[in-house]
Amino acid sequence: ILPIHPPGKTEAMGTAGSVYAPDDLLEIDPQLADPRDPRPVKEQFKEFINEAHKRGIRVMLDLPSCASVDFYNKHPELMAIDEQGIPEVPQGWQDIRMFQPWADKDKKILNQALVDYHKKYIDMCIELGVDGIRADVVRAKPVEFWDQIIPYARSKDPEFAFLAESYTYEDASPMMNMPHDRPEDFLKVGFDSYYGQYHIFHSWNTAKEFHDYVIENLEMSYNHEPGKSLIGSFATHDDKSPMANGGVP
Repeated sequence: ILPIHPPGKTEAMGTAGSVYAPDDLLEIDPQLADPRDPRPVKEQFKEFINEAHKRGIRVMLDLPSCASVDFYNKHPELMAIDEQGIPEVPQGWQDIRMFQPWADKDKKILNQALVDYHKKYIDMCIELGVDGIRADVVRAKPVEFWDQIIPYARSKDPEFAFLAESYTYEDASPMMNMPHDRPEDFLKVGFDSYYGQYHIFHSWNTAKEFHDYVIENLEMSYNHEPGKSLIGSFATHDDKSPMANGGVP
């Protein structure tokens, strides 16, 4: 399910703000509460999870990669700025601010405050009964960061699942201030699955290009223990329908 957190409002796109520009990752947006139910919103969410589980449905929660301007103003110690003191923002994402996963310029020491904040997020997910997370734009935080978070989650729930929004290569998302994708490294540190990027199907010119991509992903999976996988989705919310490419034929 999409992020459930209250969105920031400062410099928001539109009036409601974006669920990918959260004001607080440790809270649930009160607007998601059913006003006819007297229980707090977190208790209502637990009920949603319980009802899903009764039906054999596992629930993964989407973890935003960045935070809102409001969050940035409240937690500057967690946020990334450049040498001029200007917030780091991916190109075209003016309503968000990026986290700073490193404590030093050489990128050898992790920002422990950010690690601890995300451990609290994991604690909240497990308390709510969530079965795993989908890490939005996973490359916004380095592999070394996830190597701290995933074992922590699995120590509390060995079956807690991790899906990386990661691709073998990336041509659609903003690149400024965003490191390159490292899907195989994310699998090595514990992610179970990643995105297959078949939504760029229309950009391949020959069947061989498609076959080569399938083979590349299969070979990557063979480098890991059984169970690692990808999502072979041919469409995402960022793309028009594949059926709209090339006309009726």
